[in-house]
Amino acid sequence: MCDLTRDEVDELNAQVCPLIYPTIDEANMMRELMRQMYPDRFVTNRLYHFTKPSVVRDCLFKDSGDLRCTHVNELNDDSEWRKGLDYIGDYLRNQGNDDFADEVDKLSEKMGCVPYVCSFSQYDDKASMWGMYGDRQCGGYALGFDRTELERLVNAKNVQTDDEYYLLPCLYSGVHDADVLLDHILNECHVDEDEHLIREGCENELPSRILSRIFFLSLIIKDSSFDYENEWRLVVRKNTAAPLQRGEGFFFGDTSKHVYSELFEGPLRNYFSRIVVSPCGGEDVRNNNYSKLLDLRTAHGLSFEVAKSRSPYNGR
Repeated sequence: MCDLTRDEVDELNAQVCPLIYPTIDEANMMRELMRQMYPDRFVTNRLYHFTKPSVVRDCLFKDSGDLRCTHVNELNDDSEWRKGLDYIGDYLRNQGNDDFADEVDKLSEKMGCVPYVCSFSQYDDKASMWGMYGDRQCGGYALGFDRTELERLVNAKNVQTDDEYYLLPCLYSGVHDADVLLDHILNECHVDEDEHLIREGCENELPSRILSRIFFLSLIIKDSSFDYENEWRLVVRKNTAAPLQRGEGFFFGDTSKHVYSELFEGPLRNYFSRIVVSPCGGEDVRNNNYSKLLDLRTAHGLSFEVAKSRSPYNGR
């Protein structure tokens, strides 16, 4: 690994590819736009991270516990953000914007610092989620966080560190609203930096800025077959970079499969507002998992709610 600031990494990568990450202000602007366009995705203030008991033992019972973020190429969707790029490229071609679509197609080969993702759901108790993320014999948990508190932590980290954090709901391909948001980015999305470039006669740099927003949008577009997850994503760009050689370009990036979020300001157990115990594993397992949470809550003087799943799913 090398000791570089995020700005230095961006400058090196910009020598061989467009700037493909938006500024924090741009990301916040897109979040507020999504809040206006998809108010139903922002109604609930609680987001759930579904996981197995082994993960919970690490993140609840240890003072050093943290959420683990996964390299975007290691997630359970083989296409992941490439699906978003393909969707956007096809949409641009249908609009007659072939040149821009060609640039979008190239973004997958021009990535320097690949993002990491930690997934949440607006659902607290769904059989399909228990089947996908729980353990059939040992059960599982849905760890509930207050969204506004996660947003506060994200904003604080973006001010305090060179790492970058984004928290946004996912959109699913085939949804008309994704097209509306893309239209806004292409035609109406003007920020102070854009206006500054125009005033300085640097309009030729605008396409790179728009590409950065398109790339960012691709990170939250998923295949419609995953819409049962009703997912939100914590996207983390860590300030850890090693030199990479890819094609003719020289990049700085990261190849680790997982990183810890380092988002939280104290023990992770202090941030849960509600935890749901999986229906898997049989009644004895469920009762044992439930009792351990109650004991943990009492031992540390915490106030999170503990609930058992209402789902009849049993893991078989």
